[in-house]
Amino acid sequence: MKFINQTIVSFVKLLPESVVHIFAKKYIAGDTLQDAVNVVKELNTLGIYATLDVLGEAITTKEEAVKRKRRMFQSS
Repeated sequence: MKFINQTIVSFVKLLPESVVHIFAKKYIAGDTLQDAVNVVKELNTLGIYATLDVLGEAITTKEEAVKRKRRMFQSS
C-alpha cells in the first residue's frame, strides 16, 4: 500500500494546482486560515464539529516546506 500511496503522491506533484484543486476542493475548507475558520464556524452553527489540519503530507524535506510556505504567503 505504501508503494501505491507514494506513486499517487509523485503523480499528483506533476499536476497543475488548478487540476488538483478540482478534485480536492470538496475536502478543503479554504486557502487561508481565515477561510478555514469561517467554514468551521458555519459548520458549528449547524451543530457540526470539525477539526483543522494543515495539509502537506507529501512534503518530505525542509526545503520543500520552506518553498511551499513562501508560496502560500505570497498568494495571501
